[in-house]
Amino acid sequence: MKNKVSTRYLLSFLVLVVSFLVISFLPTVFAIRSDMISAAYEQVSGSADSHEDIDIPEASDDIEIDYNILEKKMKFELGETSALTGGPPQGSWVSGSANGLLNIENRTPEIYQNFSFEGNTVTGKTPPVTVNPLIHTTLRREDFGDDPRVLIYGNTNAKTGEVRGSGSVSAEYTWKVTYRDCDTDDDGKRHCTSYTVTYYGNTSGPFSSYGTQSIN
Repeated sequence: MKNKVSTRYLLSFLVLVVSFLVISFLPTVFAIRSDMISAAYEQVSGSADSHEDIDIPEASDDIEIDYNILEKKMKFELGETSALTGGPPQGSWVSGSANGLLNIENRTPEIYQNFSFEGNTVTGKTPPVTVNPLIHTTLRREDFGDDPRVLIYGNTNAKTGEVRGSGSVSAEYTWKVTYRDCDTDDDGKRHCTSYTVTYYGNTSGPFSSYGTQSIN
């Protein structure tokens, strides 16, 4: 009977010891795991706001995200496109009468984050009109399958970002027509008077198409 009691106490004691060791060890394991994540994150990114600004690349250029960068803020020109380049239907353009808009479409919002643009409007210009919009966007490392903040490395995939532009411009043009009125007086003499009338018209034309501009 005493042996059974002693054995029971011994087992209970061993359970308590094991439980104590597990409880003491778990925080250490989690702390190491946390330190690993923190250290890896600092090594790769430097900080949560780590980013790099990129100068304007050419359309269809390849862009690389360096190993220590979480995101890249970049800008690039969409490319020149023109409208109303062939002259008015008649006469001449009215100076400063051209107005229009090049609609910009981000066709890959999963790649181009924080997408914005400038230089796509036409106001008070004289044809022919040319615009070259400037695109602002951010590339995020995590969108390419690589996120060191959660210990995901080396899984970057090449992707192609696409931006499309389309639109039109309208403008006024003017022309003059000279008329001549003639009559005959009582003495049979013919008298003529000339006068000029100025006319105005309006026309529009699309921007020249350049399809889709890409950054790989």
